Amino acid sequence: MRFIVVMMALMMNVACADQTPPAAKEAQPVVVPGDSSLAMEKLQQAFPGMPVAAVEPSIVPGMFMIQVQGDWLHVTADGRFVFAGEVFELRDNEGAVSLIEERQKAVRVPALQALDPAQMITFPAKQQQAEIYVFTDVSCGYCRQLHRQVADYNSLGITIHYLAFPRGGMASAAGRVMDDIWCSENRQLAMTEAKLEKPLSQTPQACDSPVASQYELGEQFGVRGTPAVFTTEGDQLGGYLAPSRMAKALGLVIAD
Repeated sequence: MRFIVVMMALMMNVACADQTPPAAKEAQPVVVPGDSSLAMEKLQQAFPGMPVAAVEPSIVPGMFMIQVQGDWLHVTADGRFVFAGEVFELRDNEGAVSLIEERQKAVRVPALQALDPAQMITFPAKQQQAEIYVFTDVSCGYCRQLHRQVADYNSLGITIHYLAFPRGGMASAAGRVMDDIWCSENRQLAMTEAKLEKPLSQTPQACDSPVASQYELGEQFGVRGTPAVFTTEGDQLGGYLAPSRMAKALGLVIAD
């Protein structure tokens, strides 16, 4: 069902595309509101095997929101129309608010807060003003570009927390390398070597690698390419941003 996600892709900034081939996932039990049964029946007829993760009423009258592979669809109660993409509400004093992004943030914030710091690879700023969570892939050119500038981000007060997102899936070469990185004694060194396209100088140890769970988290967040950058408030800043632009996007004041 990857084509549904592609339909919804409104990529911002610069990122390497997700290369994961379409794969059917085992369906999990989903609580379906009774009055959405007709919509769900027609949706499943049109897209057999669609991996629906959640169904809930939308604030748009007569519509439901359906979560599929980390993204949200809007469907009418009669199942006649499906909308894949942004839906905005024009609110007094707030302007246009994306219902999709608002719902995604409600998923992301608690998930980010629940992350174990020991499971991330962090490059901390000495005088931290902001933190970003970056889903990364060692085979991605823009990820390498971001990493080459880690010191510049840090100097602006930006701490970088890396999470793994091998675009080709866990069985890809990048997925195997990232397992080795997370199972290295010095993860920072291993990450830097991989991003510089150098062989890893450390022998990976047997460990319970978090790469697979972080990859799944990225899918839940709607990640479709790397680097995918998120703030602690759950906002997605897009893909690669140069250090000064990243600081501006985070609302940091940069001295001239």
